[in-house]
Amino acid sequence: GWNDGEELDRTIRDLTAYLPEMQSVSVVPVGLSRYREGLEPLEPFTAEDAGKVIDQIEKWQQVIWDRLAASYVPVEDGYPSEDESCPSYPYGEAELMRGAPRHFIHASDEWYILAGRELPPEESYDGYIQYENGVGMLRLLISETEKALAHYRREAAAGRIHVPEKRVVTDICGLLAAPYIERLSRKITEAFPGTEIRVSPIRNDFFGERITVTGLLTCRDIISQLKERQERGEELGEELLLPVTVLRRGEEVFLDDLTTEDLVRAVGLPVRIVGGSGDDFVRAQLGLSNEYREKDRQYYE
Repeated sequence: GWNDGEELDRTIRDLTAYLPEMQSVSVVPVGLSRYREGLEPLEPFTAEDAGKVIDQIEKWQQVIWDRLAASYVPVEDGYPSEDESCPSYPYGEAELMRGAPRHFIHASDEWYILAGRELPPEESYDGYIQYENGVGMLRLLISETEKALAHYRREAAAGRIHVPEKRVVTDICGLLAAPYIERLSRKITEAFPGTEIRVSPIRNDFFGERITVTGLLTCRDIISQLKERQERGEELGEELLLPVTVLRRGEEVFLDDLTTEDLVRAVGLPVRIVGGSGDDFVRAQLGLSNEYREKDRQYYE
């Protein structure tokens, strides 16, 4: 009722005036925390609302694509260059000129999850230019996980790596990503039956249940809900797998100032920090050496 509908159309239309200097725009649903006393009342988006937003954005992507056809040049000998800063773009028999916009307007993953729609194909993300804004994170994780899983199956079959015959772990994640983490986990356990992965979605009591992203989970919420599972007799396995997005950059500290050591003491299990790539994800599930290192994930140049 504020920035959607006709207002969203107007916003996108106005921003296209800055093409190609402005290369992309992401549309993300506002996160409504429980700390809203005295603030303007806002309503969360429903599945139907999310579908309408996606339809708007995809309509604009097509409009922008059609209008900017003149920005394309045919593929000729020596073009595109082999320089990595001029990446190829798999759309028909043409390549985008360097610096030209592509889809320009992007919907974050949250819209597709809320609407119950399949994620767009990988080429829709323009090299993941809006990755840090939650646009394409899940698509990239799926793609990288599938490639990594195929690689480690070959390595195991050739005897170049050893995967434990029996391994049980618990994956921590937010409610939003949980269905995708569960789907990927099933693929891993099908390929390596000795691995048992227990996905544990954590409800965000600290900020409010409407905040569902993994990166805003707090240690207290993780501890309280894992201890509830333990009290019900649920086994968490031999290791907790903790996505690095829940920690402050360069530290093992959560948003509520507790640390990974506090988590270890509370639940009595070791914690493995899992990097953001699909390769990191697969290695963690299989118990392979933890090669996580903090790194920036910049995909577009």
